[in-house]
Amino acid sequence: MAVELKEYAELLAVHRALMAARFVDEPETPTLLGSPYLAKVHSGVVDEMTALCRREGRFGEAERWEDWREMSRGRAEWGVVRRRLGAEWGSLGSREDKRDYLGLCFQPFRVSAELVDEMIADLDGAAGGVALVRRFFEDQVNGAVRRTLLTAVIEQDAGRVELRLDVVDVVMDFDRRLVVLGDVPATGVEVALGMGEFVARLVEWDG
Repeated sequence: MAVELKEYAELLAVHRALMAARFVDEPETPTLLGSPYLAKVHSGVVDEMTALCRREGRFGEAERWEDWREMSRGRAEWGVVRRRLGAEWGSLGSREDKRDYLGLCFQPFRVSAELVDEMIADLDGAAGGVALVRRFFEDQVNGAVRRTLLTAVIEQDAGRVELRLDVVDVVMDFDRRLVVLGDVPATGVEVALGMGEFVARLVEWDG
């Protein structure tokens, strides 16, 4: 049996159900966010609600829907997409693949090319930071490096200690209680860890 949604209330109910299923941090079905089918359906539902408002002379309501669709970095849905994609970002392939996938995830919203580029850069940087921390502790730390860094923690209570390894620069900022790992020669990626977290990982390191 074909299902036709003609009433505004029916369309609005479907829209709300799609928002609840797609734009939440802990969904029952994570794949719904980037589903091409649901992205198309969701945009179609909002298109039809907006058109229906205009046909019925509710022009102010139609404009409010148009405004609602404009994405900005301060919106809750922006944060949901950012957090949800962080875990799978490294598996999405090329920049164009990432751009296309973001387009699906954000429907029914309109997202400027500048905002898409900003999120790609943000998620690329976060993924690179995770990989950098892992590479540092797996490939760069050895007994001598560990002793040097832990000795600095014991002996320093202010200022900075810098250590350049093969592919990672380490800056221990005791004033800010931060450790910055930099992959500057290769990718320009930097990641900051709290001093306590960094020391705990050094102490746990077993080679």
